[in-house]
Amino acid sequence: MSESDHDAMVRWQGYSREQRSTVNSLFLTYAAALLALQSSILLAKEITRVDWRWFFVTAGGAALLSLSAGCMIVVVRLG
Repeated sequence: MSESDHDAMVRWQGYSREQRSTVNSLFLTYAAALLALQSSILLAKEITRVDWRWFFVTAGGAALLSLSAGCMIVVVRLG
């Protein structure tokens, strides 16, 4: 493997790492935003009941799972 091949490989690994970090940040942002939206819906005085309760709870659970997984990925990558 020549020196230029090695430099290109290091450069592509940097691009790949940067893109994974960006994608993880997007997932964390969307999950946190969804949880905030659901919380604001539940705390709103105008809302007396939530239709499709199982779907609402499932979406909140999936967002919480996504947020937890994203946080774990960040911690693992930092360590």
